[in-house]
Amino acid sequence: MPNFTVHIIKEPEIQSSNIFQWHLDYPRSGTALSQQVERLKIQGWVTSCNGEQIQVVADSSYGSVSYELSERRCDVIRKILGQDPALVDIMCGFNFELDDWRGGITLGFRIAGTVYRILTIKIVSTIKVEEGVEGWLFLGNDSNRSIDQYTGNLVLNNTDLHAWENYFKKIHDLANELAFQWLFVLAPAKEFVYPEYYPYERGALLAVDQFLDKFSQNEKILWPITALRNAKEQSYWKGDTHWTDYGASIVNNEISNFFSFSLSDETKVKYTILQRAGDLGGKFSPKRIFPVATADFFSVRERIVFDNGVHNHGCIRVYEQPDFPEDRSCIVFGDSFSANLVPWIVLQFKRLVFVHSASAFDQELIKFEQPTHVILQTNSRFIIIPPNSLFSIREVLRKKFKSVNSMTRDEYIEKFNNYNFQSSSFYTSLMIESLHNC
Repeated sequence: MPNFTVHIIKEPEIQSSNIFQWHLDYPRSGTALSQQVERLKIQGWVTSCNGEQIQVVADSSYGSVSYELSERRCDVIRKILGQDPALVDIMCGFNFELDDWRGGITLGFRIAGTVYRILTIKIVSTIKVEEGVEGWLFLGNDSNRSIDQYTGNLVLNNTDLHAWENYFKKIHDLANELAFQWLFVLAPAKEFVYPEYYPYERGALLAVDQFLDKFSQNEKILWPITALRNAKEQSYWKGDTHWTDYGASIVNNEISNFFSFSLSDETKVKYTILQRAGDLGGKFSPKRIFPVATADFFSVRERIVFDNGVHNHGCIRVYEQPDFPEDRSCIVFGDSFSANLVPWIVLQFKRLVFVHSASAFDQELIKFEQPTHVILQTNSRFIIIPPNSLFSIREVLRKKFKSVNSMTRDEYIEKFNNYNFQSSSFYTSLMIESLHNC
């Protein structure tokens, strides 16, 4: 997996258009580089319009280095200069390597004592990872600007807070209308649980602080930071953004306490220590592997009666356990933190529907399911973008399937036509309709 991407930023060429012609062959914008690349090759050509001697000048964090033109480049002599390479002996190509390239490079040409800057080779990290103390990895360089959120450089504005206020009012009104209980679970980013390992200092006022202060009187918001911190280094692990299976069980206990549920004996699952990379360790080449206690959720997976096979947003799974002693059901509108939280929650219900929507709720699904409980789950870095109040899983699926080719679409339709669970017929029809309408 590439760790860096090259971006070429050219300087205005008007000043040099009548002095020299040039081209950079390598690297190009979009070139992917691994952290294992020790030396970056710089290759191209340049010719002087007036026959002056030219040197290539490369500036990096190590300083400035000059290179003589070292290649004849018959292709340039023939196509650019219009001469026969067999009759002239002209050096116009450059080909050298730089050790210190990760900080970026500025290239220029020295002609008659004047250096003309032509471009900057900007090296952009594609690894969304920040390395903290003792090898702990954290999310970084992400679209939600996690670092800026934690340092207080990205906060919520009044419009955002009002949107969240409207979101909670809508779920409150819907709960009153349909008579279900609900809870909003805000999963803390790992840096909130282990600030001592994070490479940045916490800002004075964060978006999370604003959110929790704004809704401090809302008893239906669960911010399980204390319980997760009390578990020390068992609730999250070094190689991943998300909580561990054990951390998820802690949050499930908090949810069960909120709803006054008695924990099922099945919550006493077996754990196995596995060596895994996680979503952060897996971004390195080679991958970084860490030990993590992993729960055996085999019995929970057996209860899946419907899975639409969609990855990430738009994923729908339906779980059933007909022998469950109480007639209660649930919809979880969650995000990737729900991947190992839902298997614990499943144990508390006769029927559970999971929708990957990052806490955005679909009123159509709620009205169809008529659940006794609704759990809304998102993580702390997502709060800068309030959920869409008009969220529709149909629209999400329609957009997802729009890019699917006709053969794959037909395979999907055949798959859902073969589902024979009556209790999931609503979702098979929803999928087939979305596939036909995309």
